[in-house]
This record gives sequence, C-alpha cells and structure tokens, in this order.
Amino acid sequence: MHTHPMKEEAIHVLHLLRPSAGGMRTHVRTLLEHHDLSRLRVTLAAPAVMRDALYDGLEDRAGFRGLEMTDPAVPFGLIYSGILLSALIRKEKFHIIHAHGVRATLAAALAGGGARVRLATLHRPLPRPVNPAARSMLTLALRAMDHVVAPSERIRQDLLKAGLDRSQVSLIPEGVDAPRVSEADKLRALRSAGLDPTRPVVLFPARLCPGSQFRPVTRAAAEILRLAPEAQLVLAGEAPPDASSRRLQRALAQLGATCTGAVEDLCALLAAASIIVAPAPCPDLSRTLLEAMALGVSPVCVESGDTRWPVHDGVTGRIVPAGNPSALAEAAVSLLRHPEEAERLGNAARERVRTEHSGQQMARRLEILYETLLSRAEGGGACAARF
Repeated sequence: MHTHPMKEEAIHVLHLLRPSAGGMRTHVRTLLEHHDLSRLRVTLAAPAVMRDALYDGLEDRAGFRGLEMTDPAVPFGLIYSGILLSALIRKEKFHIIHAHGVRATLAAALAGGGARVRLATLHRPLPRPVNPAARSMLTLALRAMDHVVAPSERIRQDLLKAGLDRSQVSLIPEGVDAPRVSEADKLRALRSAGLDPTRPVVLFPARLCPGSQFRPVTRAAAEILRLAPEAQLVLAGEAPPDASSRRLQRALAQLGATCTGAVEDLCALLAAASIIVAPAPCPDLSRTLLEAMALGVSPVCVESGDTRWPVHDGVTGRIVPAGNPSALAEAAVSLLRHPEEAERLGNAARERVRTEHSGQQMARRLEILYETLLSRAEGGGACAARF
C-alpha cells in the first residue's frame, strides 16, 4: 500500500493517453511544459506510435512508457489494456494515475488499485452511442475514478447528470499558450491553403462545425458570402470522419468555401484570419478557439450557455443567439467592415486568455488538485472505487 508522499518527495504522476487526435496530445504537452518538476515526477504512458508526436522535445521533463490501449470494440481488448496498466502501476508505484479521454479512463478503471488516486479528464461531453451499454460502461468507469476533471461547465453538467457526485468533479478550464507566429508564417499558411493574402479571411474551425449542425452552418456561410462577397470562407482543420461531416464539407465547397483538411500549421492560418466563427453551439471549450483568441483574432460565436465561456459579447468577441444564422453572419460581416473594432475585441480576447486560460494556470490548478486529493486519500477521505 502506498503512503502519501512526504512534502520533500515529488508526487509521481502517470499521464495515461489513448491513440488520440491532436487536441488531446496538445493538452498533455501543455501540462508537461508547465508542470512544476520540483513538486512532480511525471511519466507518460501511451501507445508507442504516439511517442514522437507527444514526447519530442520533452524528454527532460517526463519519462515515457509504451502502453497499447486496444479498441473497446475488440473482444477482451479493454481487459488486456487494464492488465498491462495494472502491471505498470505495480512496478513503478505511482501516486496518481491521470487518464485522459474515454479509452484511457476505461483502462484505468479496469486496472484496479495500486495508485493512491485515480483521476480522469473527460475532454468532450459523454458520448451518446446507439448502444446504451457503451455509455453505461463509461459512466461506471468514471464513477470508479476518485475524481474527474471537466474542462468546461457543459462537460461538468453532463457528468453530474450521469450520476457523479458534485464533490467528485472539478472544473479546470482548458489552457493554451500563445504560439509565436511571424508575418512570413501567416503568408505561407495562406498560400498553402490557396488563399489570396489581399482579401479578408473568415475562418470556420472544422472541429466547431459538426455535420449534425448542417443547416445552421451552411446558412451562416451562405449569408456571410452574400453580404461580403470579397471574403474568403475557410473550413480549417481536420473534420470528424463521419458521413454528415463529409456532406457538410461538400456543401460548403459548393458555396465557394475552401476546405483545407488537416493543416500542418493551423496556428499560422488562425493568426492570418480576419475573424474566427463558431457557427454552432460549442459542447466544450475548444483549444482552437482559445488559440485564435490568444493570437488576437476576434471570435464570433453562438451562445453556449456556459457562464465561464471566454467570449463576452462586445468585450472579447461577439455572441449571437443559437438558431439565428443571419444574426451570426451580420455580426461577422460587421467586424469585417469595421477592422478597428475587430482589433479591439481581438486584443481583449488575447488578454482574457493570458490572464485566465494560460497553460501555466491550467497546470497549477491541476497540481493543487493532485495535492488535495492525495491529502484526502491519506486521511481516508478519498472516494472508494465503485466500478
């Protein structure tokens, strides 16, 4: 049985990741770049194929352990992943296991005890699969965790509705660092996407344009191009690989939009945009949106209902009611017509991210949570596993 680490002893944390999209990798890399290594000793566990993308340049800040996490659809795949993780925990005696995402959370739940605290971060709202058993399995796994981190109020509410206790869930907003982007980088990104550097760019992040929102997204795009025919509308980044998203891409292309697909330097393209538009309600706090704000790009968004949403209408961007594509288009075109207002909002957006959503702040909030949970575990106050 592990004892609580003494104050002079670093807390040994294992960050556990599944094969994942770029957003989750970037989230964990941001944590590693800002973790206080005088307080923590950090190890990453992820499939070996992720090593370069996740670990490159961070070798002096964390250890790496290759750990395969089989797709839950594969028979006995989760059990196999849990056995591998359990063996690693017993060998290295971690104080905290921090699972990121659904598959890692399932593996951590099946691995059982060994660490003093098991923690999960759910980066998206709970999936609603056709098979209710899959959602039930994830809910049970989350309840097995000693604590769950939600990066947005929407996700926190989703977890509470799933039956998790309020004391078991903490809201730690996503954090980003403002990338360094030169004018040459912007020009290169525009030309790589086939865009004219002399014309305004209205950027729709692909991850914020789900195919399920086909009608409001296409209506907003069509209205923007009608009101501002000089604008270049760009669906930037890699969209989800589902049929509805492919249908949306085809419809936007028919309107004259540029669909970039995966982009080598999305931050440079964000920085080159005149404005960024989220034409559908965002279920979570998007890293792409925060990165655009950190770069000083004015956001135009649909009302999210999240009181901690970083975009405040008329202060750090523009907010319009959901279900009103015309209002969204008018707000976007107004900023194109008044670049001084767009610059004012962009500067305020950059400051909002710097003061409330930086990578350093996210890491510090998480480290405080680690210490709090370990103290509770030492005093017998940690939540018992319920898987």
